[in-house]
Amino acid sequence: MRKFIKKGLICAPQHELILEWGKTRLMLPTPMRWDENTIRVFLGFCDAQNVGRLGYVDVDAHNPSRILSVSEQPVFDIGQDGCFDDNGVVPTSIIEWNNQLLLYYAGFQLGQKVPYYMFQGLAICEGRSLNFSRYSQVPILDRTDNQLFSRVAAFVKTVDNQHFEMFYIGGGEWRQHPISQKLLPVYQCFKLHSDNPFTWAEKPNRSILPFLSEDEHGFSRVWFWREADGTFSLYYAVRRLPNGYTLGRATSTDGENWQRADESLQGLELSATGWDSQMACYPALIRVDEKVYLFYNGNDNGKAGFGYAELDLNA
Repeated sequence: MRKFIKKGLICAPQHELILEWGKTRLMLPTPMRWDENTIRVFLGFCDAQNVGRLGYVDVDAHNPSRILSVSEQPVFDIGQDGCFDDNGVVPTSIIEWNNQLLLYYAGFQLGQKVPYYMFQGLAICEGRSLNFSRYSQVPILDRTDNQLFSRVAAFVKTVDNQHFEMFYIGGGEWRQHPISQKLLPVYQCFKLHSDNPFTWAEKPNRSILPFLSEDEHGFSRVWFWREADGTFSLYYAVRRLPNGYTLGRATSTDGENWQRADESLQGLELSATGWDSQMACYPALIRVDEKVYLFYNGNDNGKAGFGYAELDLNA
């Protein structure tokens, strides 16, 4: 069992410090310990057209409900017209490697016969300059025969300086919502290995996380975590018809074979009212000294903003 205590909303798009390029959604909180007193939470700031650009909200590392600063301009913008990321970029994970920040991001492109496509990009900056540039104009995960519409939402982790692992979401199917008739993507979770953080040649076809019922049709970005007892967890949100995302967890003893254990995640159920009463999604964890914080989005994929919970170490 992993029990969390909700601490509340941190920032909504309506906050006075959020400028027009972020007034619709703040999506996919991706935290990084920036210095002793600061957690930098990278986010997709979405404008009135719902086009995302990468920005950040700095929060107090010892009290994340306290906002320290907000990026006034995007640190990374959309791609050129016609590219895989020309209609939005949002963060999925970030690592430091060889004195560089490697920021993995989802790129969105609108479709005609399907609503959109999502593929994985990579932005790089030297040191912590935040002068991000594209690793390439094409995605680092492109389509395959079985994952035609999305290979995205990468969480990348360093095994050692020469070995890397990636968890990502891939899909090749759309499903019609039974009430709204809206087309919704079907996507599952896959794992890759590489000897560098840039190229990922494997093309897996078997999801590491099963659907448990017919109404499930997707997983959000997963967040890998080593627990205090030495076991491993994946934290994620599972998407169900007709309501949307709720938070879940899978467990593993070897990091390769996973068992879903959503019932073991306590304290993060939807609230009775408020910003996370209809949806909870995109969890991301960070350790600060003895504490573990979990950041996540609430209603409508970030329209209600993002908040956090704290692991109950006494549970």
